[in-house]
Amino acid sequence: MDKAAILREREAFDPLLKALASPSRLSLGGNNDDKIVSILTALAALAECAPFAFSVSGSRGGAGQGERAIRFALETVLLGRGDDDEQTSAEEESGDDEENEAEETSTSKLRAPQGRRKIGGKDRREANSGNDDSHLSLPCRRACAAIELLVSHIRSTVVKVRFEKSTGNQKNAKQKNGMTRSSIEPPPPEHISKIFAVLIQILQDSGLPPSNRDRKHCNSVDERAALRRCAAVHLLRLCDMSLQLEGTYLKPGMWHVLSSAFLDEERSVRESAMEELSMMLTGQGKYRHGGIASGSFAPNLRFVSLIVLCADSEHGHGHSAANGDAANVGRRSTSTKNAALQCISTLRRTCESTLAQCRALGREAEKNFENRLKMMLMPEFAVPYALHLLAFRRETPSAGAAEASATLTQISQSSDRSDDNEDKEEFVIANEEARQKMLRKRLKWLFEPLVQSLGEGADNISFLLRMTELLGSKYNANDVSLDTTSSSSLLDLSLDSSLQNETSAEKTTKREREAAAKLKIICAAAREVLLTFVKKDINLTPYPGAIQIPSALFARSPHAISKSDGKKKGTAKEARGSKSSKKDNSSSEKRSSSTTSTPGRKMSRKKPREDTPTNEVASPAPLD
Repeated sequence: MDKAAILREREAFDPLLKALASPSRLSLGGNNDDKIVSILTALAALAECAPFAFSVSGSRGGAGQGERAIRFALETVLLGRGDDDEQTSAEEESGDDEENEAEETSTSKLRAPQGRRKIGGKDRREANSGNDDSHLSLPCRRACAAIELLVSHIRSTVVKVRFEKSTGNQKNAKQKNGMTRSSIEPPPPEHISKIFAVLIQILQDSGLPPSNRDRKHCNSVDERAALRRCAAVHLLRLCDMSLQLEGTYLKPGMWHVLSSAFLDEERSVRESAMEELSMMLTGQGKYRHGGIASGSFAPNLRFVSLIVLCADSEHGHGHSAANGDAANVGRRSTSTKNAALQCISTLRRTCESTLAQCRALGREAEKNFENRLKMMLMPEFAVPYALHLLAFRRETPSAGAAEASATLTQISQSSDRSDDNEDKEEFVIANEEARQKMLRKRLKWLFEPLVQSLGEGADNISFLLRMTELLGSKYNANDVSLDTTSSSSLLDLSLDSSLQNETSAEKTTKREREAAAKLKIICAAAREVLLTFVKKDINLTPYPGAIQIPSALFARSPHAISKSDGKKKGTAKEARGSKSSKKDNSSSEKRSSSTTSTPGRKMSRKKPREDTPTNEVASPAPLD
């Protein structure tokens, strides 16, 4: 952005920013309480449309108007800290602000359009009926407005910084005569980390605000749901792929906490989370500037995997324990699955074009695609993330048919044949059937878009079968919940974490044991679901590509390690080679030097190693 454009932006928005961010308005208590929500909302819009004006420093080298507004929203409104200190420091720089505010007020009166229609009470209610929060308490609405401001500021600033870097404008950021800088600085990493931690903490606390001051005022069902909805939606916006923040700041444990919004007991929360995910996957709404629609960045497969939690239960409009007591959302569930199908189709095209570019660059680039880029772009690699989510869900069944039958046998053989035992037996049967049925439906929501995106000739089913077989037989799911505890400490909340840390090792071991049992059940159910998609022989075409498993989420099971250590190094290769030796011998002379392939393409005969651990959780690099 050139200097003239920045000066025009400042000329247009500086007076408004000074008026909104004046010390008299950025304060809590008194007559200002009725206006603070509107002020924070207006500042959020200003931060989004005028990031350069919002980032200008103060006249005497101190904090500028925008920085003071950000500090007020985070420290004072959300965390409940330093209201008095903030007011005092702001008043030190407020001498000129009051005069400018008065001048702005008089000027705005002269420039106000004369023909604007005044909206009456009834018209205003009709205009706001789609997002009416007037029944919520002031602390709840104030916290939501503060979150909107903080996230809007990060998004707009990071987008502008990335644009400046891509166009090379930051090289001439400072003016020779010492005038105002024409560049914009990104928010510091500590600030971004704190915003992520605040939003995660709200979800962890079931919608309670971080500030102890506001918790007693935000304890109703509607208020806590509103805060959960706000936190989930804005977390997804911070994970916009064009920002490239989620790989650094959204740890695996935080990703699990975010996923809980897709199984919320309140319909409004679950619906909003799914709607936001749909826009993220299809590059619409807030994600249009640099998402899938523009082809610049591919969505992280962690977010594609969230579709596994978007299925409704079979109990109409009620809540089902088999679906985590999640509220049904009707057509929103199906539309989110359709958005995932659209995203997967686009990912396949991106994967193919990236492969073509890498092949044109040479063997090293092609090898980089095979070992790294493909695991970020090929949609089938979203499956391990989805199975990890399911393995740590409390409603996922941990016992198969044999274990459930043993439980029923134990009950039936009991000497006490009372009505209570008969009721217990019926409950066990109904509960196990419902959980197994819901698990299969969730897996269908995951696998259906992956298979349908390739049409009737889908050749990825054998790959998916092999991947689920490996995960179920050779891997255990890592417990990543401790990541969230360490991230939340950034807030310095008055929470007693010492008691939690005393038994953290025991809890982790127990959770991982339960997850290991659940993972086997999940993979067995996944096999059943995948086999229902087999219609033709081509559906079971062997896939020769490497299967990589995210090492941040999975670790080799001790049984698999001890078993593999007892074998010779060449055994696995010989076993694999025996199945395809005839094909390899007959086509060895005609084989292409390239061995890279993706589902939907003609595959080479060479078969590399079957599974490789990888640490891939970061956002993919931009595709030139």
